[in-house]
Amino acid sequence: IPLEEKIDISIKMEKYAKELDNRIKGVRKATLTEVEFEVWSKNSYGIEFEYNGTSFSSMIATLATDKGDSAISWEYRSARRLKNLDWKSMVKDAVFKTVNLLYPSPFETKSIPVVFFRESFAMLLEAFSPIFLGDYYIKGKTLLKNKKGQKIASSKINLLDDGTLDDGLMTFPYDAEGIPGQKKFLIKDGVFKGFLHSLYTAIKSGEKPTGNSVRGSYKELPSSGITNFYLKAGKLSLEELISYYDEVFLVLEVKGLHTVDTISGDFSLGCSGVLYRKGKREKTVRGITVAGNILELLSSVEEIGNDMCFYGNVGSPSVLVKKLTLGGG
Repeated sequence: IPLEEKIDISIKMEKYAKELDNRIKGVRKATLTEVEFEVWSKNSYGIEFEYNGTSFSSMIATLATDKGDSAISWEYRSARRLKNLDWKSMVKDAVFKTVNLLYPSPFETKSIPVVFFRESFAMLLEAFSPIFLGDYYIKGKTLLKNKKGQKIASSKINLLDDGTLDDGLMTFPYDAEGIPGQKKFLIKDGVFKGFLHSLYTAIKSGEKPTGNSVRGSYKELPSSGITNFYLKAGKLSLEELISYYDEVFLVLEVKGLHTVDTISGDFSLGCSGVLYRKGKREKTVRGITVAGNILELLSSVEEIGNDMCFYGNVGSPSVLVKKLTLGGG
């Protein structure tokens, strides 16, 4: 698309953010990026293919200031076609998070029900996505080894990887080794269904390849990786999730995802959010910790929201967990 149109959309993002809430005093960044790609592959087994396409991504960082306090938050969206890039939804989420992080109060350590806002849960899923990869399986670096066919999560959990998803950022006709893209359940009704394989990890594991071979460039060897990786949506709105228990903490931001342990499943992350009591906002909390184990968390999922959204190639709705430990600060 013309540069002028990209600039115009970016300017509209900033204007729209300020229209949504008068506490938004500035926009640190508003971007729209277009990528054109072309892939050609040929190997010694006679497999040859090529394809091309485009992708669009947008990002905004909003600044809220009021009563001597300030907060900043960012939001991101992407799509294969510009018409499917919902930048207005992105701006709304950025403003929602930013203004809800104003006016922080102290918080004492406690274990309470937690709602992960959809972006926060998507980021958590992405951080733990290696536990589903064939490379981690054959190296013994995943806590899911020997758990195929076992119930590892709440029956509400349906986790998929879909290389055929319409308009998916990682939807391609073939993976890096020429295997067609496929739709796979990783967890179905709480039961672990299997790993994501490249041709190599499939052979090493005695399994079939799943169309999950990826490579960063022609200089790199193929490895297993996710395509369009997402948690299937539920039926409840975010408001219904927040009101589900008398006291609920809404996690709006998480930090330190690079520290998660894919072998044990343990995590301890920085987070910020809002404490709700009987569905009403009680106070903002910043700079605390949320800790647990990914399988215990997935087993403790009470309800799943209907507000599904993709962040790059990883998607999630908001998720209600029965209880997690929040460390005060």
